[in-house]
Amino acid sequence: MEDSMKSQSHRIKKPDRAGRKSRLRWLVFFRGIFGQRNLSRIVRKNPESYRKYAAGIFAGEAVKGRQDKSFIKKHQSPSPSWWAILGLALLPGCTTLGPMPGMTMASYIPQSRPGVELQAAMVPGAYLSDAVKEVDGDNNAANLGGLGQLAVHFNPGEWFGEATGITFGARVVTGGDSHPMVEPMIRYRRYIDPDNRFAVGGVLYGTYNDGEHDGSSFEMARFGGEVGLDVRVTPANRWIEVHVTSGASATGTWATGKYCAREDGYATDCDPEAGIFSNRKADVAGVFPAAFVGLSVDLFRDIPVLHGMRLGATAAGGTYPYLGNEEEPGSSAWYGFGLDFSVAFGAQ
Repeated sequence: MEDSMKSQSHRIKKPDRAGRKSRLRWLVFFRGIFGQRNLSRIVRKNPESYRKYAAGIFAGEAVKGRQDKSFIKKHQSPSPSWWAILGLALLPGCTTLGPMPGMTMASYIPQSRPGVELQAAMVPGAYLSDAVKEVDGDNNAANLGGLGQLAVHFNPGEWFGEATGITFGARVVTGGDSHPMVEPMIRYRRYIDPDNRFAVGGVLYGTYNDGEHDGSSFEMARFGGEVGLDVRVTPANRWIEVHVTSGASATGTWATGKYCAREDGYATDCDPEAGIFSNRKADVAGVFPAAFVGLSVDLFRDIPVLHGMRLGATAAGGTYPYLGNEEEPGSSAWYGFGLDFSVAFGAQ
């Protein structure tokens, strides 16, 4: 037995570099998810067995965990771990369809020169499929900026004469298992004081979207509007300024969908191989408000060709349609955070 252990120890002391890196990645990953103590004990006894340990956790304990609600607590590290959060984020989840951004992330700073504004953002919001999922607490669906957004605005500027401030654009919103949603937008913005410190504006938007994934499907039409206020809190400077933004939106949503439901009525993943097919249909309609507040840093404003850059962070909250396992539609709350980066350029 001792000879065998020495031989095994000798083999482990001189692993190839690729094998060592692979083991370390698995080690850090599973330590984050399942805790330091259990994994360290296994590795000390048999360093080659932690892969089998992990496979057993996923295969065996996952089934047991459905019956034992204390499963997560038993295997969770005493303190939160970023490796755990990252690992759980990479695991497959329930089907997610119908992104519903709660705000446009549009800038309300007027620009008199004709040009184009490009934006990349993570937008707070909810998903239509959240309407029939079982959630914890007060039915809060916190997506934490889980919706990706690419937007473009065309600014005619002085070409529109007295109507300067109107822009035309569109955004592409991605997230979950849906295909990207394209939504046109019309924006108006203007200053309301002689010092150009306060700016107000509004956006109209609307689209139709549908999708299907693993037996679940939806169709959704939405139309809404947003109003916003931008306040410059630092002296005017073409190189750097700090702005505070706030606003609110209201979005009319009409949707229908088919999904697979558990015995208690909540949505679950469809599995045709296991005989789980779409067995329930739901319809929702209503107007769902949202509000936001944010902070942004504006750079290189009003210099030749480059009209400005913006880095912003936003906190938002609102409501979304919620049925749960009931037949009558209602609403519930969501909250989240967003980040955005935009750049505008055009005529000198």
